[in-house]
Amino acid sequence: MEAFLNPCVRSDGERLDPSLSPAPNLLAEDGRGVLYALGADGVIRACPARLLNAAARGSIADDALPTRVFKPEPPIDFEPRNISVSPSGHFAAVGGLRHDASAGSGSIPPSSALAIVSLRTGGDRSGFEALEDGAPGCQCVPLLVDDFDRHPSARPLRAAWHPNSDGHLCVLLSDGTLRVFDAAVGPVAEQAFRLDPWGRGSRPGPYPLRPEIVDFAFAPPHGWGALSLVLLGREGDVYVMCPFAPWGARYPRVTLESLQPPDETSEVWLATTFPTLRRNGTGAEDGYDDDGHDVKLSLGDSNSSDAGGGGGGGGRGGSR
Repeated sequence: MEAFLNPCVRSDGERLDPSLSPAPNLLAEDGRGVLYALGADGVIRACPARLLNAAARGSIADDALPTRVFKPEPPIDFEPRNISVSPSGHFAAVGGLRHDASAGSGSIPPSSALAIVSLRTGGDRSGFEALEDGAPGCQCVPLLVDDFDRHPSARPLRAAWHPNSDGHLCVLLSDGTLRVFDAAVGPVAEQAFRLDPWGRGSRPGPYPLRPEIVDFAFAPPHGWGALSLVLLGREGDVYVMCPFAPWGARYPRVTLESLQPPDETSEVWLATTFPTLRRNGTGAEDGYDDDGHDVKLSLGDSNSSDAGGGGGGGGRGGSR
């Protein structure tokens, strides 16, 4: 247990400053029950949570824990402070702070940093053997580098993997925008939304003192909830962004076929976004999984758009 967690501690013993954003979060769990620990050097270690619990109870020895080590390549070049792992454990999002080494201590506030690390590289991805020194590292792709360089005070308020698309990372920034990244494509945002629930019109500044939307969560996957994003306002108000879906997301066929569009706009969005979806006895079979239960989101004409807090998604627009 200690061998798994000790790398999270800095070599100088200094603690992470909890007052700085993003807040420290060095542990994450994927949908398979595997626990990941983010080291102070940016190296990620993984071990089944049930075995770590057994080690904590003394049922197995620490040196018997099957730990896998993921070394980002190129190495993480900022202070790692939080980690989020995709449901299947294929990707990790590592966030932190970038300090200006040329400036005196504390004279210039740190800027934010965010990167996606592929956890598929090196050895059998289903096993938990540690990589030897010199083994090929895991590809690391930085995100939003130019944005953070231009606006050092911009902060990621939330970075979470979409539950219906293992490779899509949704990032909410303090500039009032939501970005969607496809880990399999690269550092360019697949979709971008301006969250303006009050309809104030003009694009917000690069670093508003009080962003309107401060957090988000994926709605329960029932009915239109499968295509919705719940947004939390700074005053405690709650909004729903619907429809919302990253390209390539897969949804249960029965969920989509049971949706009742409340208006013509929603009906058009469904028909355009899911062209293979059978509604009212029409549609094709292609686009389904081998088991025939999932429908894949098809690529539309646009890969980005602006949207208010009440609707617009998939680059097509439309709301409930």
